[in-house]
Amino acid sequence: MKKFVCIALTILVLGVIAWFILLRPSDISQELVTESFKSKEKSFMVVAEYLVDNNITTEINGLLTHDNNYGVPIINENDYRKFNEAVEVIMYKEFVSIVSDGESVEFIYESSGGILNRLGASIIYNGKDRVDGKPTIRLNNNGWHLYIRQE
Repeated sequence: MKKFVCIALTILVLGVIAWFILLRPSDISQELVTESFKSKEKSFMVVAEYLVDNNITTEINGLLTHDNNYGVPIINENDYRKFNEAVEVIMYKEFVSIVSDGESVEFIYESSGGILNRLGASIIYNGKDRVDGKPTIRLNNNGWHLYIRQE
């Protein structure tokens, strides 16, 4: 009987571990990311405007510092300060990266879920009605889009 209980507990523990690694549902939803965008919309606008208006290509993976500004030049001290503060607001919790090609900016949300259910999301600004090559949901009429992807 003791052997049977040990085997059952082992199978149960392995099953829970396998579920967590493989099948855990993702926390990402259209509503969650949209709410995150709406709560920080001003900061998103400041970052996108600075990067697009100055045609800056960069990938920001953390907070800007004096030693590491991710190649973002200081064009106007006041505008750069506002940009830096907006990056801090965005990168504080949910977002892991900001990628700009000088014409569009993609704010990458932290992905979640098990290996088979992993979802990622991005908020994309390009100033257009749609994003080429990605099925997106328009967040507003000013060129902001939501992109949810299976990873």
